[in-house]
Amino acid sequence: TKKRRLSSYELSTDEGAACQNPRKRVRFCVEHEIQQVNNISSSMLDSDTDDIWWQRQDLRTIKLHAKTLSNAILEQKTLATHPFGYRNVLQRTYARCLHDKLPSCDDKKGLFMWVSKGHSRRGLERWSVPTIGRHRQTRREDMLHGILNAQASMKGIDVDSDLKAKILKETSERFSKASKQFAAFLGEADAYAASDSSVDVN
Repeated sequence: TKKRRLSSYELSTDEGAACQNPRKRVRFCVEHEIQQVNNISSSMLDSDTDDIWWQRQDLRTIKLHAKTLSNAILEQKTLATHPFGYRNVLQRTYARCLHDKLPSCDDKKGLFMWVSKGHSRRGLERWSVPTIGRHRQTRREDMLHGILNAQASMKGIDVDSDLKAKILKETSERFSKASKQFAAFLGEADAYAASDSSVDVN
């Protein structure tokens, strides 16, 4: 293995944004280990690599299929009205995350059930539950603006680099905490679905 230092992550802003500088950077002094692997495709024919790697058209087809499936889920009225229907369980779970709370025991069971039995819905939450998708997009935009504003406020001020990193880290975490917690709950449900389903969900 060899180590590589990740120096910066660039955020672009649109013309006329609040920050006058059109390009801002968020720096993370984090060191990661990178594992080198052999490039197996270097000895393969183009026709072979086309078969093992997704092509752009393949990705467009997958996205179209995902949206078609999401629209079909949205049209299932029963799931929208039943207290423990798919959308209601996910919406309540996400709402609990926004208030930094754990989902209720019943919602946790419902979440595990939907991920286990309705696995074709996994990964489609931003489309099949539009309220969650829209809110997470808004939070993401708020996070980016928050980071850029924090950078602008520290510009030209003698602030210790560690303190700058701490401020940016806290700003990012404040806006992304709910999504991170929601993803963790879904990951827990994924682990349950992949197991022998004998895990205690209480």
